[in-house]
Amino acid sequence: MRPPTIPLCCPKCEALLGLRSDALAWNPNPTIEGEVLDAAREFALACKGTLNESRYGADAHDFAWSRLKDACSDLLDLDLTTDNQVSVRREIADWLMTLSADESLVFGVVALRGLLKLTPLASLTRLTDAYEAATNMVTDYRAKVDQMNYRAERDEWIQANGSTRLQLILWEGLVDGSDAAYRDERLMRERPGWCWIDYRGSALGKLSPPRNPPLSAFAVLSEARKSDPAATLAFATKIPSEDPALSRRYVARGMFLGRMAVYPDLRPRR
Repeated sequence: MRPPTIPLCCPKCEALLGLRSDALAWNPNPTIEGEVLDAAREFALACKGTLNESRYGADAHDFAWSRLKDACSDLLDLDLTTDNQVSVRREIADWLMTLSADESLVFGVVALRGLLKLTPLASLTRLTDAYEAATNMVTDYRAKVDQMNYRAERDEWIQANGSTRLQLILWEGLVDGSDAAYRDERLMRERPGWCWIDYRGSALGKLSPPRNPPLSAFAVLSEARKSDPAATLAFATKIPSEDPALSRRYVARGMFLGRMAVYPDLRPRR
């Protein structure tokens, strides 16, 4: 599943209109803006599957994406040659360079780069407000893409490895409200002997950095790393147990599906 494509700009947006109308007034090389617009249209057609493949071949999408990425990069380079004496302009310019190509398509970012080329320069307040809005848009975009990728991975795993119960949940369209069942089943399958640090709405224990760990602690860590090579050692206290000796112990911890899991299983024995 391909991440969502957000258009470069609304056709009526000032930033996009500026690329057409006032290019000669500020840019010694106006063909760069035209290249961005043409590449954006081409990429939009490629995403819809309507780009002429007889001209571009089976890799039409990749070709169009590469052209748009290069055009946006050239335009950004041109933006950065303008006067950037205001500190927030330099901060914006530095931030734009950290974005991936798809994130640079977010509308707020394009509008922001439109403000960078205004003559006279945009006010500090206007730039600051636009910068905050753009960073929020990129954050939202990343969250949306992460969510789409998570759901795609989840559904694929359930189809290939899920129990009959979990596959029925997916088939009936109930999986978005049954993430806990998916996570529990996957943890049990891929990290046997582990448990989530949060159990039934509360933490099973308090984790702290290990101090003077005994040799037995490293045996726990070695066993945990068979299923999670990145696991680290921690000291767990306040573990619910009828045996006081088991309320404090060394465990291995690691992130799985975006949540903290520990080894060995700390849940109270039934």
